[in-house]
Amino acid sequence: MNTLLASLEFIKAPAPGNNKELGDVGSVVSKTLEQVRQRGDDAVREYSRTFDKFSGQALEVTLPERLAALAALDAQTRADTEFAIARVTAFAKAQLGTMRRLKLKSLKAFT
Repeated sequence: MNTLLASLEFIKAPAPGNNKELGDVGSVVSKTLEQVRQRGDDAVREYSRTFDKFSGQALEVTLPERLAALAALDAQTRADTEFAIARVTAFAKAQLGTMRRLKLKSLKAFT
């Protein structure tokens, strides 16, 4: 196997699923999703406080709030952000074009 191929496989390999503060990421995600299914917005607010240190009540940024935040950006920051968005979008589209469709008869091999 050549070095480039080995490095590509390494890049595509998933990162270890453990977080120093939270523990096993899979368990945290499963618990979080279950709590959101059961408790809805109350669970979302709780996890927002835990993960994001956000203590507000609103779960959605309104259109006027988004427009105000956009208007408050200086011109260079907005230009830089739009440039970055365009580059990431172009890369994602190019990467998607290299992928093949995958059909599986069963997902048992992955469980």
